[in-house]
Amino acid sequence: MKVLQCLLAGSAVAQKSASYDGEIVIEAVIESKEHFDTLVDINNKHFLDFWYPDSLARIKLNDSFQARVTKEDKHDVLREIHMSGMNYRIMHSNLDQMIADSAAESSKVQHSQAINRFEDSHLQYDYFKYHNMEDIYEWSDQIAQLDGVEKKVIGKSWEDRDLFVLVIDDVSGMKNPHKVFVDCGIHAREWVSHAFCQYLVGQLVDDTSSKFGFMRNGVEWHIMPVVNPDGYEFTHTHDRFWRKNRNPNTDAKTRASQIESGAYMSGCGEYRGIGVDLNRNYDAMWRLGDPMVGASKWCTDDSYQGASAFSEPETRAHSEYILSVKPEAYLTMHSYAEVILFPYTYAIDAPRPHNYLGTV
Repeated sequence: MKVLQCLLAGSAVAQKSASYDGEIVIEAVIESKEHFDTLVDINNKHFLDFWYPDSLARIKLNDSFQARVTKEDKHDVLREIHMSGMNYRIMHSNLDQMIADSAAESSKVQHSQAINRFEDSHLQYDYFKYHNMEDIYEWSDQIAQLDGVEKKVIGKSWEDRDLFVLVIDDVSGMKNPHKVFVDCGIHAREWVSHAFCQYLVGQLVDDTSSKFGFMRNGVEWHIMPVVNPDGYEFTHTHDRFWRKNRNPNTDAKTRASQIESGAYMSGCGEYRGIGVDLNRNYDAMWRLGDPMVGASKWCTDDSYQGASAFSEPETRAHSEYILSVKPEAYLTMHSYAEVILFPYTYAIDAPRPHNYLGTV
């Protein structure tokens, strides 16, 4: 419940076009190959928005999954799951109501506090609410005026919004400080991610009484609060659960790749067929089609991989900046789920340095 509320809180204002009335969130356990085959069949016939794991391909035997089901599909989906013998439950029976309840609870918490800001803040910015892009751009300009902070515009999004990084200097005077890169908001609907990066910056430079000020000793921070500004703004104005960027997916490169992959532009350019999952667009064993675990060749899927590796201006700018900085540590913040994920995940058996990263 806590994680879902983090995903949804404050979201009622976004419901100007998309409605989730009557939609449900289910959780079920895959205990056999027959269960998995049933889920594949259900997913082929109906729309399942996988929340955890974030794609069908990542579900393993004896794993549970959580998914959003539309009002139109929920009765058929529940019947087929029940007939398969899967253990399941309905986590939320009306998603619109859950969004409204979470927003009301968030508003109640905010209004119960006399001042919704850091005790000793330079900017008096409210770090305890979900801001839209206009607010975040204004905040980033203000925060860049503080000592030891620089704002770098590293590129433009599909809709010509600035992609920016906040560089926070080491305060110890170390000749070659360690560099850490942190990004948030690559998936538009994961609002708590964007809020985390703003809060982290605030704790490092805005709150003069912060307990985390010591983290600037010997460390140069590079923080990108919003990797996907177009998608994030869309979640505030049209569709709270939008995940991808806003690439129209109608250009010549997309058409060529769609023909090569066999998807043949199915749904591309239409509502759900807009956008690329930026987190599936990097050149980490990127392969056209469906060989990549958790990626899709279909434009209408939330995990659509794009026409090619780095086809998107957001991923190109993001990658080029990281390569230019060469950080010693890289963290990317997501929701939903309270887990730590290690690279790489392009295949089930991809190498992952668990032992080393687990000790870190």
